Amino acid sequence: MSGMGSTLSDSCKRFFGRKEPVQEDDASEWLYVNPSLIIGIVGASISLAWYFSLLLQPTFLADTGIGFSPILQIANFALWLFISSFILGRAAGKLQEHRIALMITALVCGVMGSLPLVPSGEMAAFVFAIFRAACAGTFVSLSMTLWIEFLCTQFKNKVRSSLATFFALALLWTFCIMMADARYAPFLLLACAVVSPCIYLFLWRRFVSANMPPSYDVRESDKRCKITWSSSLLTIMASLVQGFSLAWLIMAGAYHGWMPLLIGGISFVVSAMVLFDTFHGLVLRETLVRKFFLPVLATCILVFLFIPEPWAFIPAIAAFCFSLIPYTLAGSATCEHIVTCQLSTLRIYTRTRLCSTGGLCLGLVVGYASLYTQLFGEMTRQIWIVIIVVLLIVVFSLLSSRSHYPGEEDEVLQEETDGQILTRQDIASIMDGRQHYINRCNAVAEEYGLTERQREVLYLLAKGRNTAYIRDELVISPHTVKAHVYAIYKKTGQHSQQDLIDLVEGVESGKVGAGD
Repeated sequence: MSGMGSTLSDSCKRFFGRKEPVQEDDASEWLYVNPSLIIGIVGASISLAWYFSLLLQPTFLADTGIGFSPILQIANFALWLFISSFILGRAAGKLQEHRIALMITALVCGVMGSLPLVPSGEMAAFVFAIFRAACAGTFVSLSMTLWIEFLCTQFKNKVRSSLATFFALALLWTFCIMMADARYAPFLLLACAVVSPCIYLFLWRRFVSANMPPSYDVRESDKRCKITWSSSLLTIMASLVQGFSLAWLIMAGAYHGWMPLLIGGISFVVSAMVLFDTFHGLVLRETLVRKFFLPVLATCILVFLFIPEPWAFIPAIAAFCFSLIPYTLAGSATCEHIVTCQLSTLRIYTRTRLCSTGGLCLGLVVGYASLYTQLFGEMTRQIWIVIIVVLLIVVFSLLSSRSHYPGEEDEVLQEETDGQILTRQDIASIMDGRQHYINRCNAVAEEYGLTERQREVLYLLAKGRNTAYIRDELVISPHTVKAHVYAIYKKTGQHSQQDLIDLVEGVESGKVGAGD
């Protein structure tokens, strides 16, 4: 009992203390000993629930009275999500230094995108509909990217399980929102748009800023990124099916009566299945999805040709819910890649978001064309369905079973510049050696009383890095680098970089863990 009391006491001190750094080992102890991480998971899931609520209930964007069908409302929102993600990704190098400003912007956009107001006048309503969609897309792009960065930086080697938890919680909140009375649902969305950014801002003050690693140079991040075109194509196809299924669910009147509860309930079950798999075996991996998900989705879409229109919601629900599996796994694999290869989250994750949003827009357009146009005469519906099935078959034939995502068994994880291929076992060995090196540096820093920033400089100095490299890596001025280097030499009593390297390498085995 005394040990448990000590743990709770330490956790409370970390949570209520001001900017107290948390060691990586603390973050990797999952959720049970760190309240800040628990709150972060909840805050992130609320943000994703806002996104799924708009997808599954497009009427939350408000009926403007200008003839915007629910499909066009979702398409308008998805288009602005694509645009905002593109801008965020292109400007990631500058914007990643202003995370607080980004989240405040997300807060404002979330409020504006959630207000259940409709101005009078057709033109004013039209402009307001575009403005609302732009705000909604910007909120999702900014808040989701910053929360994903939070999960990647705070959970490290537990990022897959944290993402699975976050995804399952998001769909649980979505299900609760859809169960609420339609009159109160917009106000629940407004609450989500306010609560999620406020949690992030609170955690930034108390927890995140002290544990956030230096921002990575986006150009170097692009060079280290090994996500292949085939993985991106897989994400696009999954989102295309998702958009096409949503269009048919709208046509089937899926936003009335018990249908939203059925969609939300099944979606939550799928997410719970992914979460269970994360903790028990990790069977659901990208390589498995490559082999089975495209044929199954093609079968779901093909059923539309033979089923009566009033029953079309059955294959639509099946296709939508099944597409959530690759959607979730793509995000998990991308985040593992970000952590393993030390990539810029704002740069790399937005690329995945562009693929998923682009596929969603394409699917909505095809679904709208198959339902409300006569491009191919009376056979329009059948021809569009055949086109999607053929696309799925072609993509399936193009994709191999090889994956460049981290975490896949017997797959390539990273390719060095000299052509050497690294597998999961290789990277695990490298990570063990890196941790041993960090422990030695921590022992030196602890023994000689180095500050946190001096400890970071020591990591790089002991690797033989010069001041220019340290300046770029830690994003500090040359004068600051020289001041830290001088202080390290003075505190340790060393006179050259080689002496410092020898000091770190000569740490006794009994002191290796002193800095943990």
